[in-house]
Amino acid sequence: MSGSSASEAALLWDESFLWGIMAFRALKASGIPFGVITAEEIRQGRLRDCRLLFVPGGWASNKLKALGEEGAAEIRRFVSEGGSYLGFCGGAGLSTQDGLGLVSVKRMPTKQRVPSFSGRINLNLNDHPLWNDIHASPVFHAWWPSQFLIDDPAVRILATYGDPLPDAFSSDLNVGDMEKTTGWESLEEKYRINLD
Repeated sequence: MSGSSASEAALLWDESFLWGIMAFRALKASGIPFGVITAEEIRQGRLRDCRLLFVPGGWASNKLKALGEEGAAEIRRFVSEGGSYLGFCGGAGLSTQDGLGLVSVKRMPTKQRVPSFSGRINLNLNDHPLWNDIHASPVFHAWWPSQFLIDDPAVRILATYGDPLPDAFSSDLNVGDMEKTTGWESLEEKYRINLD
């Protein structure tokens, strides 16, 4: 891997942009030993030295192109042999049936998604030990969140998006301002995208 020998974790760098920098800083701050890995290094079999592949945001389709079929096959092999894959945003999208096929989840069709959301949003928590010490609904900061279709009962959903907070934005529209007006429907017709 670039800049290191074998590590417990590898951070996929290709097509990660700002999200890669944020992930790099978060991993550094956590103290988790990791190295940066490129799509080319994955194609060369370098995941064999890792236990976890961390894939940050960025366009899933661009990540898939960077990996190519050989890199995609290496990641599938890595996971099938017990390696762990942790994807956020575009990294989560890459793991779906529309990408690497690691999970039996599909991306919501583009026309059904809210394509441009950013800001604070409440989470609806499902029963899981992860939330045992959480006493209030946590607030999550989302930016162009992935949206999925899940039909497999074996997939356990830990949380879903709830109501956005008033300081969030859908496209260039402030959620708080929209709550004081006639609503989203007329603007969805003008924008020709889902806003709510």
